[in-house]
Amino acid sequence: MRRHPARRSARRPADPASIIAHAVVLETDARALAECAERLRGITERLEAGGVAPRWLRQAVNAHLAACVTAAADLTTAAAHLRHYADSVRSADSVRSADSVRSADSVRPADSVRPAGR
Repeated sequence: MRRHPARRSARRPADPASIIAHAVVLETDARALAECAERLRGITERLEAGGVAPRWLRQAVNAHLAACVTAAADLTTAAAHLRHYADSVRSADSVRSADSVRSADSVRPADSVRPAGR
């Protein structure tokens, strides 16, 4: 369900630390899938070497191997995108902070403002 555009601006700002935490989870999952792919490669080699495994079993193992490799790559890519997004949020926060400091510096205290004509 899509949110109404006016409601999007009411959302709280993205937290870079939370975004990085999600990236870490994805990277951990990607490593687990890569390790699974390595184990499946070993199984494939043993099945091929033995020559007695049915064709459907080799095909099933190869399909799972391909799925693990693809998923690991996708999760690695997603984690990289999240890290990039977190960096851009940090940069935007830095710019907003610097702008607010500059605008605060440009406001003079009320007691230093003299009424016109005095």
